[in-house]
Amino acid sequence: MELHQLRVLRELAERGSVRAAAEALYITPSAVSQHLKSLQRSAGRPLVTHEGRRLVLTDAGRALAAAAVEVEESMALARNAIQRDAERVDRVVSIAAFPSAG
Repeated sequence: MELHQLRVLRELAERGSVRAAAEALYITPSAVSQHLKSLQRSAGRPLVTHEGRRLVLTDAGRALAAAAVEVEESMALARNAIQRDAERVDRVVSIAAFPSAG
């Protein structure tokens, strides 16, 4: 499972249609379908079913979409921690030199 695939599933769950998810992600509806098919293969379970021309999440799809929200929140926390560490200026800097170079 890839983060982008989980994001596609989450958008489908939140917006209710492939077209709306595609617009929110700035990708084509075809790309949404491809990501969902790939995610289903890696999950090993059907995540969506067809109801007429609409895609509807299965129970497994809804569970994974809910987990995707938690994954994205955790990734945001990790990015923020890395950013805060990069902005720290109170680090110790050590310099070493050979006596002949000093």
